[in-house]
Amino acid sequence: MEIDYKNGLVLNKKMSVFGSGYYGFGLNRKNIYAHNIIAYLKYGKRAVGSRKDVQINHKDGNKLNNKPNNLELVTAKENVIHAYKTGLNPIRRGERVVQSKMNREQVLDIVLLRTLGIKTRVIAKKYNVTTSAISNVYTGITWTHITTSQEARNMLLLFKGL
Repeated sequence: MEIDYKNGLVLNKKMSVFGSGYYGFGLNRKNIYAHNIIAYLKYGKRAVGSRKDVQINHKDGNKLNNKPNNLELVTAKENVIHAYKTGLNPIRRGERVVQSKMNREQVLDIVLLRTLGIKTRVIAKKYNVTTSAISNVYTGITWTHITTSQEARNMLLLFKGL
């Protein structure tokens, strides 16, 4: 195998960008990733093992930049933290959570209805969710980014002023 270590390239293989976004090539029905090869050349056997033990992080977040100075060995936890800090894996809250059954307007309405004294079970039935879901919204356990927002505070102040 011919490798341009300085530029992080495998030269004599037909390289593709896999669905995961990484450069690599197929060998015996397995995907071989360029960053794994370059990391092995840089770190030796420490770069090989279970993904639980060690992962290869692209410091700049660019999965196609396999230059040795862009690769580092990290734990799975460190890799996740890096992804959040760099925006590669944004925090999903509220409507961005696939399982969410409510939206922003409904959450504001729930807070208002509870403030008016409407029973949790009545609100839960209205939105076809559990009473726990309503309680969690109202107490700020979930949807905190909405229930503690300035908009929510203004809405409640306006209501209390009526």
